Amino acid sequence: VKRKIVDVPVLARIHYNEHVGSGSKYADESFLSMNYLANYYLGESKDDTVEKYIKEHNLYKVDRMGEKAPDYTRVPTDLIFRYGCSDGRITYKLGATLLNLIGEMNQKLTDERPEGYKDLWNLVKQETTLTPNVEDMRARGMRLDVEYTERAYEYELNLSNYLEAQALEIIGKDSFNLNSGKQLADYLMNDLNIELPKVLDKKSKEWKGNYKTDAKTLEGIKDKAPVIETIVGSKKALKKANTYYKNFLKLRDERDVIHCGLGQENTKTGRFSSFNPNLQNLTKEEWTGEEEFLLRNSFIPRDGYRLFFFD
Repeated sequence: VKRKIVDVPVLARIHYNEHVGSGSKYADESFLSMNYLANYYLGESKDDTVEKYIKEHNLYKVDRMGEKAPDYTRVPTDLIFRYGCSDGRITYKLGATLLNLIGEMNQKLTDERPEGYKDLWNLVKQETTLTPNVEDMRARGMRLDVEYTERAYEYELNLSNYLEAQALEIIGKDSFNLNSGKQLADYLMNDLNIELPKVLDKKSKEWKGNYKTDAKTLEGIKDKAPVIETIVGSKKALKKANTYYKNFLKLRDERDVIHCGLGQENTKTGRFSSFNPNLQNLTKEEWTGEEEFLLRNSFIPRDGYRLFFFD
């Protein structure tokens, strides 16, 4: 793209940073979706004829993550054409509307603010300069060491199974399920006399009747009994195997490169984000001599490069 790229959801962030947005079914779509922004700024709705057609004719496929996803390639061309034109028109109208609103707001702020106030156009310019760099990062991607990642996946999976078997042997109860929060809470409270925090409803702030046995809670009490540390170790290894290594292998392209999504505005807090997979929040593990594999070692420099910096 030769001309300047203006990201509409980014403009919406600059105009109003308290947008509530809407939940999206697709991980690579901003929560400031086209439909949400069209309703908010234009009083319009995104064309949904293609979504309806896909649902009516059951045109779905399994994506790389094994999830059910719409198969747009099987939608008639004339339908996709009108759909694309509608999206383009709404995007253009949104961009023009937001630029006008930012201009009006900037003039008002400039008039009211003291000398030295930096106008909003500086922010628009910064974000617009960032957008093609973000796209370049996504297109360039991160090269995966497939052989290392495959070995790491098997290692963590086997470690999780080994530690789970150890924990179940210590617990000594028939048909005990470590993934059952209720069974685990009953064992920790009744057999080991360990107090657990209650689960509170986020809206009512009232107790739901369950006790917390999530990873963070267990991590905080693992020194109270050896079996808890064993359970924590099993769950950590399973998460590394499935959430990270397994997904790395699924999401690589034919050149063994991962092109994760990058969002300038894709979180409710407005922070930069990474997704499919989230390479922004990889655990920073310290080498202890006990762990055979580290997450960040899954990535290696491209051919012709010797240095790889991971921040």
